[in-house]
Amino acid sequence: MLILAWSIYVLLFLLELVTLVAIGTYVWSQSGSIRRRVVSTAVVVVAVMVVWAVFASPENPVDNPWVTGVVKVVVFAVAAAAVWALFGRVRALTFTGAVVLINGFALVPVIREAVG
Repeated sequence: MLILAWSIYVLLFLLELVTLVAIGTYVWSQSGSIRRRVVSTAVVVVAVMVVWAVFASPENPVDNPWVTGVVKVVVFAVAAAAVWALFGRVRALTFTGAVVLINGFALVPVIREAVG
């Protein structure tokens, strides 16, 4: 059970990285010059990382499960919209399904207890 639990948490972390890449790629594709692309992409990705660290990370300083849930839903929804705009509906729905599935497994009490 321990290997399964850690595998789920690794997949969850990879989904968070894919989320940042999707949002960053979308911002990059919408900007004009190279300078504007670099600056806008960096600012947006760092902003998303800071919001995630403050409100949605496992060790967040805001200990409110409602706020954590809302932030996760909003960030993953923005990433799904970015994937939809960049790659189409099928990949966006696949991404969304993976997000729901992996986050759902991560909330199972047996999995949470196994990781500690």
